[in-house]
Amino acid sequence: MKATAKVLFLLVISVLVLSSCGNKHDDPTPQIDQSMVSVNVSYVNETGALSAVLSVNKISGLNNASFGLCLGKSPKPTTATAVQKLATPVMSFSQSSYSNKFDFVNIDKSSDYYLCVYANLNGTITYFDDIIIETYAVKDIDVNRYHEVKIGNQTWLVENLRTTKYLNSDPISYVTDMPTWQASKTGSYCWANNNLETGKTHGALYSGYVVTDKRGIAMKGYHVPTYAEWQELSKFVGSDFNGGSKLMKKDASWGQTIATNETEFSAMPNGAVGQATPTSPYIIGWFGEAASFLSSDLYGSTICMPVIEKQFHALNIGGYFDLSCGSGIRLIKDKV
Repeated sequence: MKATAKVLFLLVISVLVLSSCGNKHDDPTPQIDQSMVSVNVSYVNETGALSAVLSVNKISGLNNASFGLCLGKSPKPTTATAVQKLATPVMSFSQSSYSNKFDFVNIDKSSDYYLCVYANLNGTITYFDDIIIETYAVKDIDVNRYHEVKIGNQTWLVENLRTTKYLNSDPISYVTDMPTWQASKTGSYCWANNNLETGKTHGALYSGYVVTDKRGIAMKGYHVPTYAEWQELSKFVGSDFNGGSKLMKKDASWGQTIATNETEFSAMPNGAVGQATPTSPYIIGWFGEAASFLSSDLYGSTICMPVIEKQFHALNIGGYFDLSCGSGIRLIKDKV
C-alpha cells in the first residue's frame, strides 16, 4: 500500500506541581517552593517522540543544585526506579528563573508513563507529584485509545475495537434484542457480556455486516485482518495446544488457564453472539470461555471468525459463520 501522510496527534500537558513527596531540610539557602516548578510535556504518538521543558522560578541564590525528570511505567518513579532519567548539571543560580528541555527516546507506545520532577539540593533529593503520559498508537472516532504490539512481521492493536460509529460518523445500530439482531441484514453491535463496563476492557461484539459495510470501521493505517493474516499469526505462535496461550492475556475473566501472553497480544474472553445449536435462538454468550474475532474473508453469506477457546488454548481460524453472528474486531496495521 502506498504510504500516505499521517496526522500527528500532539498531546501537550502543562502541569503545575502542587505538592512534594519528599522531606524539606533546614539548609539556609533558598528552597524550592511547590509553586515554583512546572513542566510542559509534548508527546507525538506517531513517532513516539517525548520531550519535556522543565521551568523553575525564583531561584536566584540557589547553590549546588540540579533539577531532573524521572520517567517510569509505574506511579511516582524515582532515580532508582525510573526507566529513563535526565538531569541538569549541578550549578549555582544567579538568575531568577531557569528552564531546560529534555528529550526521551525509545518510548513504548504500548504502555503509559509517569513523569516525576525532582530537585537535588546539596545532595538532598526532593520528588514532586508525577504526571501521567498517555501513549497510544491511534484513536477511533469515539476517541478510544489503542496501543500497538509487533508480533513477528505483523503489528496488531492490543485492544479490541470499542467504536460505536462508522468512519463517516454514522452510528452502528446498538442491539441487545437477539431476535432483532438475528433478523437484521445491517451492522449491529453490543458490548461483551452485554455490559458496558465489560466492554471497556473486552471491547464490543459486532455482526459481520459491520465489516462488509462500505462506510468502514477501521482507522486510517489499519484494517480488519484477512484469513491469511490470521494464519500468519497462528504460524508464528504455533498451532499446537498451547499456541493460543501466547496470545491470551493473564486476566481473571479467563479463570484458571495457562495464559502466558508472551506475545502481548492480550486476547480477552469476550464471547460472541450466535447460536449454541443450529436450531437454538441467538444469545450473547460464551463470555469467559472464548476470545472471538472477525476477519475480512467471506464465503457466500458467511464470514471467517477466528477463535481462541479456553478449553484448548489454541487459535482456531478455520470457522465460517453467518454474517449475522457477532464477534470482536482486532485491527492489524497496514504494511507500507
